[in-house]
Order: sequence, then C-alpha cells, then structure tokens
Amino acid sequence: QFAFNKAIERDQAWLDDFLVQETDDFPDQEFVLNWVVGDHDKVKELKSRFGNSVQTVYRTGESIDGIKTEFLSNAQTPDLWWEPDGIGVIDSLLR
Repeated sequence: QFAFNKAIERDQAWLDDFLVQETDDFPDQEFVLNWVVGDHDKVKELKSRFGNSVQTVYRTGESIDGIKTEFLSNAQTPDLWWEPDGIGVIDSLLR
C-alpha cells in the first residue's frame, strides 16, 4: 500500500505499525488509517456513503445537524452503556 500511495502521490505517513493515508475510500485493510480533510458536508457525505459501517462520528466543537456525534475526548473512555455495534458492554460481559 505504501508503494501504491507513493506511485499515485497520495499523502501518507508511517506511525509505528500503522500506515496513515489521505483518502476517503472505505477503510478495508488492517493497520491502515484513512484520514480525510473536510467540513461538516464532507462528514455527512461519508456517513451517508458508509452508513452503519461508521460506528461513531467524533467532534471537537459544534454538533453536526442530522448526525449523532460524540466528543473526541470520550473516544478512549467510552461510557459504560456505549453500544457501538448495538450490543451493550454489560450484556456482552455477562454472557
């Protein structure tokens, strides 16, 4: 993937074991993080295109009309009742 990105002159960077690349393609490879530069309209477009594959949309500022969002500060410390895939954390632990 790194060689392909280099050949097509796509911005990218290695971060330890992860490749970070600038693209709005659907992420389909392990250890590859896609980043996208855009505004609220771009977020709405991607959420519409990828549908329920997007578990959570994080934000640092104002909310985005029509999209459920969470603060980025909660990304690594989700609430105990967080259900990203429709399965409650407590329910999954009790099984």
